[in-house]
Amino acid sequence: MSQSPEKSPLTPPRIPLPWGWVFAVAMAAIAIVLSLAIWQRVKSTSAPLEVFGEVPEFTFTNERGDPVSKASFGGTIWVADFIFTRCGGQCPRMTSAMRDLQQWLKKQKYDDVLLFSLSVDPEHDTTATLLEYALRYDYDPWRWTFCTGEKELIYQFIREGFKLGLEDQPAPGSAPENEPIIHSSKFVLIDRQGRIRGYFDGLDPEELKKLQQAIVALRKERGAP
Repeated sequence: MSQSPEKSPLTPPRIPLPWGWVFAVAMAAIAIVLSLAIWQRVKSTSAPLEVFGEVPEFTFTNERGDPVSKASFGGTIWVADFIFTRCGGQCPRMTSAMRDLQQWLKKQKYDDVLLFSLSVDPEHDTTATLLEYALRYDYDPWRWTFCTGEKELIYQFIREGFKLGLEDQPAPGSAPENEPIIHSSKFVLIDRQGRIRGYFDGLDPEELKKLQQAIVALRKERGAP
């Protein structure tokens, strides 16, 4: 009959692991890691938006023949872009992106955020032409306005007020045939005080996501829900 081997006096006794304590420590470690990640995310998104300048006073005419001025946007956040209706290059993409932004704002119930599209081709873009163009993109006239005006004033407004490039007589070969006016594709975010708070590429989906985040941040500056 075999006998069990004798235990060496040097062999330490087996101590059962307190699995409940191990589990608690592991969960606490996971909670700490998640908290740090959330804190870093909040820290990266809660930094105040930079102020790039103030939008100058202006008065233009919208697609329905009504005057639109800086005061028309008083107390609201707004997004501006600069397009023209016979543009066959970037403008259709920009306006489609602005339409998507309109839909997102409606879904979020952000009634205090407006949209402003100004023509860089006012000699062609009459109010009737702008209305036809706006309807093509299912615009909401209570939120989104398309404007035209005197060419000299518009160009000065964009170049000096928004610090964006604009050229209606580009050098031969420097512009595609379907886009005879060279202009910026930026969407410009303006706060309730009429200050420029950000520039976002209207042709870049990632930039447009950043624009949405910036809108959320601006609304929180005044404590909007």
